[in-house]
Amino acid sequence: MSKAQPGHALEGFANLPTWDWPNDALERIHEGLQSSDVPTQCLAAQMAGKIPGHNLALELVRVLKAADNTELLVEASIALGPVLEEALLGAFGDEDLEPEITPHLVREIQTLFRRLYHDADAPNVVRRRVLEASVRSPEPWHVGATRAAFQSGDLGWRVTAVFAMGYLDGFEAQIVASLDDEAAEIIRESIRSAARRRIQESGPRILAIIQENDHDNPLRLIGVDALAQLRPSGTVALLQSLTNHQDDVLASAAHVALDEALMWEDIEGLDEP
Repeated sequence: MSKAQPGHALEGFANLPTWDWPNDALERIHEGLQSSDVPTQCLAAQMAGKIPGHNLALELVRVLKAADNTELLVEASIALGPVLEEALLGAFGDEDLEPEITPHLVREIQTLFRRLYHDADAPNVVRRRVLEASVRSPEPWHVGATRAAFQSGDLGWRVTAVFAMGYLDGFEAQIVASLDDEAAEIIRESIRSAARRRIQESGPRILAIIQENDHDNPLRLIGVDALAQLRPSGTVALLQSLTNHQDDVLASAAHVALDEALMWEDIEGLDEP
């Protein structure tokens, strides 16, 4: 943390990478979460999600329990997702900044999430974000909730379901089928979930999606990231062609994905007899 100066408002470093945040960033985020100004609380919650840790999570839980503003409920829920995932993976970040996320806190978050998800009076967008955050540390109730969301017929809930499938066992067939959905939002989320679950059979279809959608660079960016994980036949050739794309962001992403794909090819080659 270095480039932003201590004492600046959250807006002064919100768009900087976390390693360029000022030394008092945690203190500022804590203050933002405790603010009476909802937009400030929302921004602080967004930033807290980038550096998941025990103390900020405690404050996010407090906000989630007290809030009655939909946007704030959404942002606090989203920010707690990385907390659960970090705790699950045992990757607690910089222990000099934040103490370990305790199992007791994880249980408190999941209990709160489950209550909010089953609250029929809660806005659907809040219930959706709660499921999306909670599933990052899977629990048995997520399976039924995800299945119900997928079968709901509502586009927003179906997007949430396909996202959740990327964290759960047993939904590989639905993820692959969703690659051919009519809704672009579903296709994008199914690509991410296929890559997250390392569903190899999805690779050729994702490669074809990238080739077919030469006008949709956001979709192609998601597909390029997935190809680096799945590496179906034709991956290297396609990524090499995209490194010269006129869209600098897509070209850069293709370079990164190509390097990763080639690295894995070299590693797998070493494993061959």
